[in-house]
Amino acid sequence: MRKSTLSNRDKDIIRTLYRYRGMTAWQLAQKVHNTYTPKNSQKSMIHNYLKRLKEQKLVTSKKLEDDAGLGSIYFLTPSGFNIAKDLLNIEIGQVGDGYLFADDFESEGYHTHADLEYSIYKPPLEQIGHHLLLIDTLIKLDFLDKENLIDYRLSMYATREYQSDKGNGKLRPDAEMLIDSNRSYFIEIDKGTEGYQQLYGKFINYKHYFSQLNKEELPDAILFITDEKRQLYGIKRRWTTILTAFLNAMGSFSARVNLIFAPINMLEETISLEMKRPYYNKLAEERIRTFFKNKGYSSVKFFKFNSMQSFAVAIKGNKYQLIFTRLANEFESLAFGGFFLFSKKMHIIDAEIQKNKLQRLGLEQVILYHDRKPYLPSAFPKEKWTGDQQKYMEILFNHLTYLPLKNIS
Repeated sequence: MRKSTLSNRDKDIIRTLYRYRGMTAWQLAQKVHNTYTPKNSQKSMIHNYLKRLKEQKLVTSKKLEDDAGLGSIYFLTPSGFNIAKDLLNIEIGQVGDGYLFADDFESEGYHTHADLEYSIYKPPLEQIGHHLLLIDTLIKLDFLDKENLIDYRLSMYATREYQSDKGNGKLRPDAEMLIDSNRSYFIEIDKGTEGYQQLYGKFINYKHYFSQLNKEELPDAILFITDEKRQLYGIKRRWTTILTAFLNAMGSFSARVNLIFAPINMLEETISLEMKRPYYNKLAEERIRTFFKNKGYSSVKFFKFNSMQSFAVAIKGNKYQLIFTRLANEFESLAFGGFFLFSKKMHIIDAEIQKNKLQRLGLEQVILYHDRKPYLPSAFPKEKWTGDQQKYMEILFNHLTYLPLKNIS
């Protein structure tokens, strides 16, 4: 097949299938026509092009037997794969980092795409539902990102090989996202098929990888995305299972790396908070200052602990109130991981503050939120929860205040 016989639309489809590994006709119509809700005519047009590309043996497909109404997943044949490399000017042996929206830098020596083997490109046909939920997530990110602040890459580029004191390992998230080019998030698609032990093993792998990074190299969060129906059935139970595995596996990293869980239909508010989190963190500080000054405290000071904002001190005369504070969305882990570490180190914090001849009045926890009140499970599986963890949980829920941000934003 000569590239000269391909129409511009053919080339768009081939390039898009290369970038995303495999897609439904609906997903292709979204990307090719640049609309989240394609018209029936646009989808029909994509079907016609796909039919011709299949006849030319550049595209193949697999029926989605377990996903009624979705049709088929389409992906490139080896011949189509090679043509895509020509269309994208991928040289033999080329190395690229995979971030899809950095193509503008290609002329400056930067390469998005690598010269991959077909076996690496081919979509995971044994996990089609998992893959398509990932593509739905990435497409949704495209249409949420009106300021071009988000970039992402798929698993074949996001994979890391590492060495730790436990030996050689490989971390393979489903995707990786950047916000503002410097805040990184690993993306994991959750179809609810992994039990506690599998999740625990996944997070142990993350812990081993994190253990050989410098603190400034740690990601901001691991983002678990599930399908829309999970919001209707068992989302709190699923979150508790994932959170328990995360806290038990990650150790001190649970205080430094956030775990965020969201069904795809709640992705917009989840990502909106992440994009504005530095701004909202400043609003949260002002909200806490106002809250405690209204309670008669003369000043409120914020401190960083273990490289993260984790506590504040409200002063009244020669006494102080110790405040653990977090900004959180509905399903986030830092309130737990941060508080557990904070509790273990509280005697060190108190000793430092009391050098200024201050006496502690007590301890208060303040969790702030923007869209949805955080869900903090009050009960965890007993066989997977230690006595110390339960003690810290009881302290966390004692004198716990939720403060909304919306009335000041």
